[in-house]
Amino acid sequence: MGLVRHCKMHKLENIINYMVRAVRVLESMGKDDPIFVFSHIDTDGITSAVIIAKLLIEMNKPFILNFFPQISNKSFESYWQEVEPRYVIFLDLGTDTPLAYVKKTASISSSIIIDHHIVSSSDFSDPFSDPRSLVINPRLCEIDGSTEISSAGIAFLLANTFYGFFDRNKAHLFYAITGALGDSQDVGPKRSLIGINKFIVNYGERYGVINSYEDYILIGMGFKPLYRLLAEMFILDIPGISGSYEGAVDFLIQAGVLRRGDDPEKVYWDKLTPEQRDVLRNKLLEALVLKHCGKYSIREIDEMLRGYVYEFSAGQNHFCRYARDLSILINACGKMRSPEVAFGALLNPLNKDVVQQVFQLYERYRAVLSTIFLNMESQVEMHGSVAVYDGRDKIHEELTSSVASILAHALKSTAKIIIVLSRSVENALKVSIRGTNAFQGNLVEILKKVLSNLPEASGGGHELAAGAYLPEEKLESFLAAMERLLE
Repeated sequence: MGLVRHCKMHKLENIINYMVRAVRVLESMGKDDPIFVFSHIDTDGITSAVIIAKLLIEMNKPFILNFFPQISNKSFESYWQEVEPRYVIFLDLGTDTPLAYVKKTASISSSIIIDHHIVSSSDFSDPFSDPRSLVINPRLCEIDGSTEISSAGIAFLLANTFYGFFDRNKAHLFYAITGALGDSQDVGPKRSLIGINKFIVNYGERYGVINSYEDYILIGMGFKPLYRLLAEMFILDIPGISGSYEGAVDFLIQAGVLRRGDDPEKVYWDKLTPEQRDVLRNKLLEALVLKHCGKYSIREIDEMLRGYVYEFSAGQNHFCRYARDLSILINACGKMRSPEVAFGALLNPLNKDVVQQVFQLYERYRAVLSTIFLNMESQVEMHGSVAVYDGRDKIHEELTSSVASILAHALKSTAKIIIVLSRSVENALKVSIRGTNAFQGNLVEILKKVLSNLPEASGGGHELAAGAYLPEEKLESFLAAMERLLE
């Protein structure tokens, strides 16, 4: 209960009651039938699943884990009817749809729904009204689920309610932070975590699990050689370096960080001395100022590259030291339809074979995205302030959110909304929606208005990231409605 007491001052009185109640529910589950755990396939869902799975293992509870990109299609429906679950835990799969399944299923004895997405307020005047379902969503406690805590954080708070869990499973605090970063909750100054996420970080620092500090955020700095780290940066284009491994090696040699004859595959950010890191930062700034002179000042460029780094403390045995790095590795597994590989690596980070599979999936994921982005911007159609990328014959549905997020950065000066399309099952389309820096509204509210006239469609999400499934023949109506609402 240590972290719960530590966080009481931060609007946690109500959520503490949820955790205490959830403990009682968990203790009653799985005595005569296995607990079915359904989890989302992104970083937040996978980290949540690992935390809950470890908790159930320690409680000696039988469980069956299933990953799903969404639970509103016939494939999930048929599986649900086949297993007729008695005990269920939903993780990061929304709140409204899981609750609807519980309410209509007579076989359910008890269920726990852990989520942080927007909920339909009309359904939750009394979240404890159905004795068979316990909903743990921070939004019901007036805590912002888009910025203050993710599903992984909630899972960690719940697991930490059990005496001794944190002492035996300190890595799971790191996973909670990783889940929050995977859901882009680093919205504080210098890309820091806020709210309950920050309390979790402080708790981890207090017990020597995690360090947080300001530095350049270089995604992959824990596992990519330095030359690849620079060549694959996409925040700002570095002349002669971005997209060129040879150019990156030459740059490092000229900067004095790498000597001719050195093996560039063996030079990592972690292995640089503090003085070498300072030199590299200054040389990067010089190169970027020459490229972006007149558009950004040297101070603005420095600010773009800086942010909070969340690092697993030295002595903690893990295959990935940095939470942002771990987030993209896990996400890659989910996007490549192998969430169980990431789950296995997090559950047992000393399993070298599974960990190797994680890195292999990441490289495949990066290669797929590189191919997609070669001519992507030329394939984007503008509908007013809505940019649409039609990936129906190019990408599978698990990739739509990644493509939408990257396009939201690339097109921030020309569009307010990014929409990426792909084919899903049963002749439906998957739609991923992102708001750019120019968008000041609430995506989920807009989506709700659009879907209110499309009863065949479904969707949900966050204020700046949302998604939907709709029949293909309704696409033109959907896009037209989105365009009208943004005029």
